Amino acid sequence: LPKAIMHTTNTLAHSGRITQAVFNHDANDVFLIYLPYSTNFGSIMGLQLSIMVGATMVLMDRFSATRALELIDQEQVTFVPGTPTAFIALSNSPALKHARLGSLRLLLSAGASFPVQSIKELRQKFNTTFIDSFGMNEFGMGFWCLPEDDPNEVDGSIGQPISGVEARVVDVDGRMVPNGETGELVIKSAGMCAGYHNNTDAASSWNDEGWFHSGDLATVDDRGYFRIVGRSKDVIIRGGATVSPREIEEVLIRDPRIREVSIIGLPDQFYGEIICACIIPKTGKNLTTLEIQEYLKTQIATYKIPSRVAIFNEFPLNSMGKVRKDVLREKVLGLRDTHEKSNSFK
Repeated sequence: LPKAIMHTTNTLAHSGRITQAVFNHDANDVFLIYLPYSTNFGSIMGLQLSIMVGATMVLMDRFSATRALELIDQEQVTFVPGTPTAFIALSNSPALKHARLGSLRLLLSAGASFPVQSIKELRQKFNTTFIDSFGMNEFGMGFWCLPEDDPNEVDGSIGQPISGVEARVVDVDGRMVPNGETGELVIKSAGMCAGYHNNTDAASSWNDEGWFHSGDLATVDDRGYFRIVGRSKDVIIRGGATVSPREIEEVLIRDPRIREVSIIGLPDQFYGEIICACIIPKTGKNLTTLEIQEYLKTQIATYKIPSRVAIFNEFPLNSMGKVRKDVLREKVLGLRDTHEKSNSFK
């Protein structure tokens, strides 16, 4: 079962106040909300924040790119919070060509990594401010933000922690690692949840000093800018070498033939794990494993190049729009177990 995160009125109010201050929301805003209220992203960025500032909410019972573009025009929407999957769908929608989006002032992405190249393309298409943020449910809302005009964005950085948030990168013993080295991201904030309901084992996520162990692998540079390189549970160990799926995803998404990509690990008797690239090609584009490998040869280390490519029409998503890598893995393994030759999935 998923962990039940317990927040108090104070922790959620803190997140709302910080978010309002960072993004300058007020009563003139019109929010377009499709995110489920069962998540902090939906409840804080939708219901709570709009009530706090007196903004108007336009609600969608389910996400549709075509309908969302219609509503932005009809209701003069100024603000859309969403996941990368939703923004990619908006960007690829045929309806975008004729959409009137002059009312928009801010698009805010959270919930999953968003390659810098995709962000730049989206800004050009929408001609408005697009900000990628980073956060987690335990802290109510995003606590990292990289301003649109920040020159460090080209590094794929998530920026610096916002006011009221402390962060470090530590090793397995809890010691801070030197700048530039990979470790686990630990965080402390007044917006931190009160714990997990009926889950004493999960209490180990906090140490005695109140630092929360996020499970995210990160680096921090000399300027204090953080970069997420993956999730500890998503890391692929191939022949004893550690591989970050996000690094490969950020390179592959720049291929003009690819619409979406997700990297997973598959069990292997020799290497322990091998790398599989799950890809949704752009309409009319065909891709083979050899073509993907050739594209990556000059851009990443050889041991990080996927041994297998699986083509999908769509990725399985959770209620937040995040890619279900566990389901992707099951589908690819199921295909291999049945000895089918096709690498395509509907």
